[in-house]
Amino acid sequence: TTVIDYVKPSDLKKDMNETFKEKFPHIKLTLSKIRSLKREMQKLAQEDCGFEEPTVAMAFVYFEKLALKGKLNKQNRKLCAGACVLLAAKVGSDLKKQEVKHLID
Repeated sequence: TTVIDYVKPSDLKKDMNETFKEKFPHIKLTLSKIRSLKREMQKLAQEDCGFEEPTVAMAFVYFEKLALKGKLNKQNRKLCAGACVLLAAKVGSDLKKQEVKHLID
């Protein structure tokens, strides 16, 4: 059997963020913030706009590429996330002008 010690969620989150920062020092956002933004992107794309999972996955890839290149910061993170969803929707399907306007709104 394996025994795993209980760790408070806040301590686990802190450790994960520190490990992420050590591994990727050029990224200005924490791992928990990136995960939170990806949850928001998924909610927006699937629940609010009705996009399918492959479109959301493509948006995640675009977002993670920006993050790994160090292009995201506190000021532009939500704008970039929205642009990634818009770009994925545009590439993944044949959007009409009205649908693009709804997505941008």
